[in-house]
Amino acid sequence: MIRLRGIAAAHSTQIIMRRGDQMKATSLNVVATMAALLAPTTIVWAQDVQFPKLTNPNPLVDPNSLVTSPQDRGPVRTYEARPYTLGGNYASVNPAARCAQSPLQATAALLFLQPGSGSLEYGTLVSPLPAASPHWENQSITPKFSPAFNFGLRYFVPSSSNDIHTSWTHLSSTDSASFVGGPGQFAGPSYLIGPGANAYNIGRGSVTFRYDAVNIEAGHQWGAGSPFQLRVHGGVQYANITQNLTGSFSDYAGTNTQTDTTASNFSGAGPRFGVNAQFNRRQFQILGDMALIALIGTQRSRMDFLTTSPALANNAQSFTSPNATQIVPGLDSRLGGSYCFPLGNGCFKIEAGYRAVAYVNAINSYSLTQVTTPTTVSSVGVFFATAQHVQNTFTAHGPYLQGTWAF
Repeated sequence: MIRLRGIAAAHSTQIIMRRGDQMKATSLNVVATMAALLAPTTIVWAQDVQFPKLTNPNPLVDPNSLVTSPQDRGPVRTYEARPYTLGGNYASVNPAARCAQSPLQATAALLFLQPGSGSLEYGTLVSPLPAASPHWENQSITPKFSPAFNFGLRYFVPSSSNDIHTSWTHLSSTDSASFVGGPGQFAGPSYLIGPGANAYNIGRGSVTFRYDAVNIEAGHQWGAGSPFQLRVHGGVQYANITQNLTGSFSDYAGTNTQTDTTASNFSGAGPRFGVNAQFNRRQFQILGDMALIALIGTQRSRMDFLTTSPALANNAQSFTSPNATQIVPGLDSRLGGSYCFPLGNGCFKIEAGYRAVAYVNAINSYSLTQVTTPTTVSSVGVFFATAQHVQNTFTAHGPYLQGTWAF
């Protein structure tokens, strides 16, 4: 009985051990099954976390075009080839850079320019007493700021950093000045202030400027789409510069009068080369532009005189010189800032700044340096003796406001 009980106990122990092994195996199978089920999810989660850290190995491919196959969640990522657009990835988030690189741009600007030259003296105020020490005060005209305009059109060649640009600037202004000689003084033109030239007491002067410049140029831009952009351009310019200076003199009663007008005109064409730099910061843009010009053209000058007196009414005289070929160097520069408004696929940009132009020796004239003065100037006109060739620089500068539509 004892042996049978021992055998039964041993058999029961084996059964319990087998059941324990089966439960242990079952537990291992459950753990393995759960690990197998959780493994893809863990891999997918790890892949999702790593995706934003990947960088675009190809700068010419838009990183937004990266796609992942929905069937394969593996670590391999494929790239869709998309055409490269001018302006790059930076321009897609920077309206100023995108606006600067739009394929077609039309501009219109309102300028307030102050023209000038070195030959704006039209008369002289004379204080003849005491006779041993007379004094002469030349009178000149100070031009005011006058409205002008500029129109331009620019086209960017697709898939490149090259562009073609044309523009037209126009200025037309008239200014005047006057002076009156007091007791013991008299007025007159600078070449007629000696003895016998005291018939005039009132002086008036006026000047008219006319400036037109047409540019046609091609440019290449570096750093397209980046915050800092540099553009080098070259082409041709045609310019027409005119100055008409008039001095009028009379006595208090208006019986004796004299008028002289000096007209200068230059028109020519030549190369124009420059550089443009701009810095883009979201909607804002700071820019500077400078161009060198060399014009070859024709210079014309003429002086006309008209004297009226009781002895001789409407005595018209003139002094002319032959047309001459002349080389006129020039400088065109501007500095400004702008703000860009996104507008559909393009943008609208408001720009404000300061612009200045200068043309060396563009104003050409002859100044009478000596005349024969008769005893009574009121009875005759002008008697020419010698003259001096005078050349002066034409300048125009002032603020501007410009609108650009890029599309």
